[in-house]
Amino acid sequence: MKKVQIVIITIVTILLIGCVTFAILYFATDIFKSDKDLFLKYADQIDLKEFINLEGYNNYLKRTETQGHGNEGEFSIKMSQGEQAVSESIKYSRIY
Repeated sequence: MKKVQIVIITIVTILLIGCVTFAILYFATDIFKSDKDLFLKYADQIDLKEFINLEGYNNYLKRTETQGHGNEGEFSIKMSQGEQAVSESIKYSRIY
């Protein structure tokens, strides 16, 4: 009878230690959280002012309204099928 009590107490102790360990790992760490939960947790901690320079962007917008600016470029397409070949080039220039 005494051996049965020792075995039962040992099993209950092992289960209790396992449950406490699992609870600590679940609530105190990120081991069992999904990638989505982790992303949302850490994205919520980011201050957007660190990533976006609104003052610089606003200065850029003011400068583009007052100063001239533009784009220039060229697109080239070369295609061939068998003996036939097509080559086209488009140049563009736009000044605001």
